[in-house]
Amino acid sequence: MAEAARRLVQKVVTEGPKLALVAVESFKKLVASYKAGQYKHATVKDAVRNALVATEIVMWFYIGEVIGRGSLIGYNV
Repeated sequence: MAEAARRLVQKVVTEGPKLALVAVESFKKLVASYKAGQYKHATVKDAVRNALVATEIVMWFYIGEVIGRGSLIGYNV
């Protein structure tokens, strides 16, 4: 069990910076395609799919916030 945990941590630590670089490059490509006007050629199906993905990401963020603060309504002050 300890060996498996050690391998997992080693894999995450070594691949973490690589994944960050991939994310940065993907974001740069996204910005470049937006500036080039590629969004004008998107179909309605693509636009709806992208909107659903963005909504899912936002909802997972809110669910994490609710879990983190331990309350559905506001922060305990």
